[in-house]
Amino acid sequence: MPFRKDHTNTNTKHLRNKIRKNLIPYLKRNYRTNIETSILQSQDLVFTDADYSSESAIRWLEAGTRDPFVNLHKAVKRWVVWHQLIQFNIEPQYSLIEDLIGSVGKSICVCEGSHATLESNGILRLNKFDQLNFNKLQTLIHLKSRWTTHNFGKTQIKCKVTPQKLNIPSEEVFDAHCLGKHILLRYWQPGDRFHPIGCKHDAKLQDLFTNAKIGAREKRSCVVACTSDGSPFWVQGLRIGELAKTTSKTTKFLHWKWCKI
Repeated sequence: MPFRKDHTNTNTKHLRNKIRKNLIPYLKRNYRTNIETSILQSQDLVFTDADYSSESAIRWLEAGTRDPFVNLHKAVKRWVVWHQLIQFNIEPQYSLIEDLIGSVGKSICVCEGSHATLESNGILRLNKFDQLNFNKLQTLIHLKSRWTTHNFGKTQIKCKVTPQKLNIPSEEVFDAHCLGKHILLRYWQPGDRFHPIGCKHDAKLQDLFTNAKIGAREKRSCVVACTSDGSPFWVQGLRIGELAKTTSKTTKFLHWKWCKI
């Protein structure tokens, strides 16, 4: 098809035009007059290197007798995983490929309902699970000044409220004034958002589980502790919430310990 111009060629709302019309002229003025030549050279080098690695990966996958996967160059390893993800109709994101290569033999969540394992021989195995349901079970805890024990599913929680902070090993501490007289224990539900301490803003709990590499089944069994109005302040397996963190002004402390049973 011969080259032709249309109205999209100059519209800078498209990233390609913004680079061509704004970024490259800026680089030419301020850094290097022949920057276009350098860009084209780099583009050619990257493309040919990637093409060679990709073809090497395909030959390795199709070979009857293969060199050990561990001996392959890392660039070829990436393409070996890339091609297999494509075969499974899974988007071959850089972070996913790196996680699989860095966790050989371990199951990693690749999408909702599916886990993949990169075997030591370089072959990717995909395991699909049945659609998992959300657990609606919940229970109310009345906060007291003595230790109380609460078994919720496969998790045991012990807590008590004190006027002073106690130095107890393996416990978490919250500002009890922010929580009220009782709290709610439940499981993760669709649409839940959580604000871990130290983060600038809240995020989807589903995304936080994914970042923490918590699998589909496991995250449905994670206990979520909420204020009486339903706002999560603690999620099993994650950092404590910003909502009820203690400060120098805290005068009432909720001491919190948990374990699996």
